[in-house]
Amino acid sequence: MFSQNDNINILVIRFKRIGDAILSLPLCHSLKLTFPNSKVDFVLYEDVAPLFEGHPYIDNVITITKEEQKNPFKYIKKVFNVTRKKYDIIIDIMSTPKSELFCMFSRKTPFRIGRYKKKRGFFYNYKMKEKESLNKVDKFLNQLLPPFEEAGFEVKKIMILNSLQV
Repeated sequence: MFSQNDNINILVIRFKRIGDAILSLPLCHSLKLTFPNSKVDFVLYEDVAPLFEGHPYIDNVITITKEEQKNPFKYIKKVFNVTRKKYDIIIDIMSTPKSELFCMFSRKTPFRIGRYKKKRGFFYNYKMKEKESLNKVDKFLNQLLPPFEEAGFEVKKIMILNSLQV
C-alpha cells in the first residue's frame, strides 16, 4: 500500500461528453489535495482533450482517437499500452464495458473504483452506488470517499467553484 504523501499514479477515465468531463475536474482537484505528490492522468476523446491540456489538476491527458474509438483492436491496444504504466488508483467515472477494460488490464492496481451496475464491474474492487439525489459533481466525488476512508486516508473534498478552471 502507499501513504498520502507518496508519489502515486492515478488514472481518471471520463472520455465522452465535454460537460461531464468538465464536471469531473473537482474530482481531479480533490485527488491532488488528498495525494499532493500524485500524478493524475486523464483519459479523454481527442475532440475534448485540448480543453484539458495544461490544467493544474491534470498532469497528463491521454487521448482516444476517432480511429481507436471505432476499431476495437486499436482501442484494446491503446488500453493495454496505457495500463502498462502502473497505476495505484484507477477511477472509472464512466463505468461502461468499454471503460472497464482499463481495470481489466490493471488487476494489480490497489484501488480500481467504478460505479455499481448490475451484472458488470467485475474488475473493480470498489463499486460505488450512486445516490440519485446528488448532482453529478457530488456523485463523482462520492466515488472517492468509501474506499479511501476505509484505507485510512483523509479525503479532501473541495468546493465546485474553486475547481472549474477550464
